[in-house]
Amino acid sequence: MPAQLAADRITRPDVQSLITKVSARPNPAYTAQYPQKMPAKITVRLKDGTTFSRGVQDYPGMASHPFTWDDGTGKFDQLVVGRIDTDLATQIKDAVRSVEDIQVKDLMSLLARVPVS
Repeated sequence: MPAQLAADRITRPDVQSLITKVSARPNPAYTAQYPQKMPAKITVRLKDGTTFSRGVQDYPGMASHPFTWDDGTGKFDQLVVGRIDTDLATQIKDAVRSVEDIQVKDLMSLLARVPVS
């Protein structure tokens, strides 16, 4: 979500300290699977040598793991909370859900009501 990319978060000393301890390396075998999959593996090594690893093959929203309607509207709601009123958010979701049955100008009219920040 956008909050994790905010400049005031990224520039915090604890985040900057963590960044200096992180390395990233490409894996050609993983790259070869894109765009059908987007695998990744994260390994954390503690000072005592203990390691923890977790791998994933894809992420919600990928073709191999598509968003459901509820996933999409849930993310939409998180992104617009506090930016637009609930009634407008509901109208936009309803318009998108029925986009094949409405005029594009009607959806555009709703989107034009969203404040620009």
